[in-house]
Amino acid sequence: MMHYRLDVLNDKEFEELSQQILERELGVPLQNFKPGKDLGIDFRYSSHGENDIVVQAKHYVKSKFAQLKSSLASERKKMDRLKPSPKRYILVTSLALNVAETDEIYQLLSPYMNSPQDIYGLDRIEKLITDHPDIEKRFFKLWITSANTLQLVLNNAAHSRNVLLADDIIKRVGLYVQTDNFPVARQMLADNGVLIITGEPGVGKTTLSHILIYELLARGYELIHILDKIGEAENLISMDPSRKQVIFFDDFLGANVNDLIHQNSEAAINTLISRIRSMKNKCLVMTSRTTILNQASSRLEKFHRSGVVDTSSYLLEVREYSRYNKALILYNHIYHADLHQDKDVFFAEKFYHQIIDHQNYFPRLIEFITSAVQFKRSKQTDYRTFVLHALENPEEIWQFAYEEQLEDEERFLLCTLFSLGGYYVTREILEKAFESRYSYEIKTNGFVRKSDAFNRSMKKLTDSMISLRNDNHLNEVNVSLLNPSIADFLINYLGDRPKEQERILLSALYLDQYLKYFAVEDGIVAGDEVWKKWFFYFRDHHDDMLAMDEDTDPELLKLYLVLYVFFSTLTDRVALIFLEKLDFMKLGGLHFKKIVFCFEILTEFPKCREYIAERWPGVFANLLFLAIDEREFQFVFKLMESYGVESKEWMAHDQFVESVGGYVNGRYEEIIHDVDTEEIEEKVFGLLRAGKETKAFKVVAGFLEDDYRQFLEGCGLGPFYKRLRPEISLDEDMVFSTMKQNCFDPFDDHDFDAPPIDGLDEDRPKGDDDIDSLFERDQN
Repeated sequence: MMHYRLDVLNDKEFEELSQQILERELGVPLQNFKPGKDLGIDFRYSSHGENDIVVQAKHYVKSKFAQLKSSLASERKKMDRLKPSPKRYILVTSLALNVAETDEIYQLLSPYMNSPQDIYGLDRIEKLITDHPDIEKRFFKLWITSANTLQLVLNNAAHSRNVLLADDIIKRVGLYVQTDNFPVARQMLADNGVLIITGEPGVGKTTLSHILIYELLARGYELIHILDKIGEAENLISMDPSRKQVIFFDDFLGANVNDLIHQNSEAAINTLISRIRSMKNKCLVMTSRTTILNQASSRLEKFHRSGVVDTSSYLLEVREYSRYNKALILYNHIYHADLHQDKDVFFAEKFYHQIIDHQNYFPRLIEFITSAVQFKRSKQTDYRTFVLHALENPEEIWQFAYEEQLEDEERFLLCTLFSLGGYYVTREILEKAFESRYSYEIKTNGFVRKSDAFNRSMKKLTDSMISLRNDNHLNEVNVSLLNPSIADFLINYLGDRPKEQERILLSALYLDQYLKYFAVEDGIVAGDEVWKKWFFYFRDHHDDMLAMDEDTDPELLKLYLVLYVFFSTLTDRVALIFLEKLDFMKLGGLHFKKIVFCFEILTEFPKCREYIAERWPGVFANLLFLAIDEREFQFVFKLMESYGVESKEWMAHDQFVESVGGYVNGRYEEIIHDVDTEEIEEKVFGLLRAGKETKAFKVVAGFLEDDYRQFLEGCGLGPFYKRLRPEISLDEDMVFSTMKQNCFDPFDDHDFDAPPIDGLDEDRPKGDDDIDSLFERDQN
């Protein structure tokens, strides 16, 4: 017998489940009735005006037996008054019952029950769902939380470096409402292998992606969860076409505009998309805010040229929900919230209509206003006033929580996490950075140290403003802001408060704390006085400052900071001091554009320019090592010219050309498995079907030869084709073998035989009567 999580259902969903189970069990159709003065009847079977069978459904999964028994005592009185008297009374309850409790209920409701068999507790319900798998499939929440599904999910997530924890989804599945976005998303992913879910903050992008991925895991897909860098996934993607894998990248362009493609170049993102689209049984799910996606298209040339934003094949924008779906979302939140008598506010005078129709309605705000914790900490003593204020002033949600609900230590911790980037920061790094901030506040602003301040603050903020995720592979805990809107709030909040900016800048332990939101384009704009104070702090403390990534040379980050912040006042002598500490073998860790920015700016400083020019083979060979496409290779060669290294000079430097050739060939070998052969498929397939395999192979080999030559031309290495060609294998056999398999043994890219989805193909649109029926409650 399968075990199910009935607690994810609300009371209306449980009633529908109960009706379907009993209709199968009894073999008769049951009438159902809308809530209200129900006279003790949820369903009935009636012949010739008789109450042949009367059914009550009691969703008491989280209750105690005493509560159920008290409710049933009232039901017994209703049965005594009911005319005509019921010939048979059946109870369906989600509460687990033992033998003694079952017998006690039977005695209480006799003579209306034929036997204790008329009592359906949790165990019997689970057995009947197991016996009728079509019922399980109709109730998506039951299928997704069943023991079998959960085990499959855990099995397919357990071997991933970064596991999307099943518990994260199960905790929220009770709040989930299946809208028509889900089948559309599923179909787009099945058709293209790639899905980008976009929408405004708080509309449910991540929730939709989580449910979709959870379903894929349950159907045999392995999860590759990209936390920050695309490189994390590259070595985990299998070339085996029979191996199912789903790659998930939440907020792939960054959590906000200041974070836009901070770790992954547009070329890397485009390569990943192209790679997955060309592979069998691999799919990629990414999310991004609509505004960030639009900015990426307008600001990043290669991303714009890729056509990601313009295509309709794999871009799904989550837009405004229908009124009935808004009602379902609100009802689910109310039902599962720990509000007790405060829930009545939503039902009185049909207040739910005012919420559903409010211009500021969005799921994240609904979650906020149905949180008992948020209400208890608010200024309002009246719950209705609290709800209306939140709807009218959604931008104040985090400001109120930040200013009124948090202690100083908790604000220090939140701002520290924010300054470190806010997402997937290890607990160890966060604790060290927090201690630096806390010590600064104690020394500078007179704060008194409290016992165990870090752990106490972590406990207070977890699940309210931050979230924790265990990385089993690395045996560490990652800490993130609960959602991107908190980062948006802090950007605006700190932007208007120079003193708060100072406290972050003058207490930083990690160089990254300046690079995430301060020393960035469109970041927090600190005034000259703030930066002046920071410079003296940086001058005195930079030797002790660290990089979050151990593989990144801190000296590179320091050089970028002084060049970005103080270019207009920086002297050649000071710039050279930072440059001389740089290890040219460790230039990674910053976005390629930021590294190139440093070398562009240094051309303005004569001593620095001379220092680099004297070492040009090592400097530019390492820059070229970081390039990942033709455009970036070309960019470095142009940069060399600005340092006086002309093409004749570097072309005559055999060791340099050999190193660069190795880098270029290495890059091409990385992408050759994903080369787009569409333009020759018709010709190759025709030759293969005609039995002309040798000619077909020559077409493939010629195509790869031309593609490689064009790649070298794009890199600026066209004249070295004859020299570099013998040093690379174009792997013609592999490409040809793949094309041959696709010609004679085609198979579907994806296996999306998902269970049907309940409630999406309605015969008619839902109106006010349906919404009122949803919110009507039994009147006992």
